[in-house]
Amino acid sequence: MTEATLPKLATIQGRGKNAHRVRITDQHVDAIRNIIERWPRPITWNEIIAESAKHLGHTWTRQALERHEAIKAAYAAKRDARPEPCPIDPAVALLTQQVERQVQEIGRLERLVESYKDLFIRYQYNAYARGITPAELEMPLPPIDRRRSES
Repeated sequence: MTEATLPKLATIQGRGKNAHRVRITDQHVDAIRNIIERWPRPITWNEIIAESAKHLGHTWTRQALERHEAIKAAYAAKRDARPEPCPIDPAVALLTQQVERQVQEIGRLERLVESYKDLFIRYQYNAYARGITPAELEMPLPPIDRRRSES
């Protein structure tokens, strides 16, 4: 993809007269990660920017996209993937793609579980350091008063 075919950054990136910046939300990150993972071959940052602009309606810089670990990891995985010879049967190709996507999803979820384990250990240590007992941590949440207020 050439520079001439890329979307214009001026009005969205804060360079135009009435421009505004659009923050990358978790939904944007998931959508861009899916674009990268479903791309049929190794993808470039320019292609990611163009596809995200086409699908999401906003254009971000490579640096803005690369700040998000999920996008950066998906890009690295796609960049390092070796292209395999195309199987003769289209059903085999489809199933191979599904398996690859599931392997990527499992890897992503395993990293997420590891980050939750690290967070739990941090919480556990901080509770211990402040003298909070396990019984206090296991107390149920107070009930929510869902009655209608008079004000």
